[in-house]
Amino acid sequence: MPVTFQNWAHESARFLKPRSADLSQVDQRVRQFRTTPNLNTLRQLAAAILEWRRSKGAWHTSIRAGEMAELINLVKAESRVRFAQAQGQIFSWLHCEPLINQLAHDPFGFLNNPMRVLVIAGEPDGPATFRMTVDNDDGVFGDGDISVAPVNGPNHRWYTLSAPGRGPGVVMESVLMHRDITPHSTLHDVVGRFHPIAHPVMTTGQLTGCCFIMRRNAGVFECTHIEPNHANWANGNDLQDFLEGLHIPGATYYGRNQYGDSGVSIVGRETGGQWNVYAQRYERGAFHKTWRGVDHILANG
Repeated sequence: MPVTFQNWAHESARFLKPRSADLSQVDQRVRQFRTTPNLNTLRQLAAAILEWRRSKGAWHTSIRAGEMAELINLVKAESRVRFAQAQGQIFSWLHCEPLINQLAHDPFGFLNNPMRVLVIAGEPDGPATFRMTVDNDDGVFGDGDISVAPVNGPNHRWYTLSAPGRGPGVVMESVLMHRDITPHSTLHDVVGRFHPIAHPVMTTGQLTGCCFIMRRNAGVFECTHIEPNHANWANGNDLQDFLEGLHIPGATYYGRNQYGDSGVSIVGRETGGQWNVYAQRYERGAFHKTWRGVDHILANG
């Protein structure tokens, strides 16, 4: 018999036993939502499921996964009506709420975790609301129904930060990626691409051969992100060498000479008038990204 909110206790009791403390909490939240169905009780139920999920490893490999998978699908279906902003990704939204707050206030604490890889979609210069979503290999965080096919538990998670996203968001200053710098560009050309940072948290799109440059200009912190277009540059190393050869006053450079063949995500925060900027390096795979480390690329700048 398909699992419903009404028969959850009976159907799940056939397989999910004994009832652990975290599973008993799920039971309580199901009863609460059944009695008072609203967004708040739905969020509490989803949070209880995430807490149960946290310690279960590869739970899909068990026959007992069927009932929980059905309950997760029920919660997703309800969220499409009661939590339309999440667009079916209620579990991703709840998981990311504290994490995007950590990223904004403690970038190093978020980025310096080998279980997390952050991928950032670039935006034009200026403030934007960047939203965070998460995905892993068991489908819980996605918007589609999940099955009970055997899969591995999430050893690490891949987070996406983008302005058009559908997760919880924070305002960050975006630094645009420029593709028009050539070997014939001048110091004036490059300096004209700098963007003054007016918001206390900043980010930029992924570095995959690009060079990121930071400096103080008359007391104003400003940055630029230069991408090596393939028509003019063989690789990111020659671009960085060229940019450094321009001797931009007060500039700090972070490019392929530092991060090699890694993909890079950059987030910085201003505290007490000083900027600290961090770069998370990761192995770039189409379907798998592995954390490689974090560089403190600007300290109290």
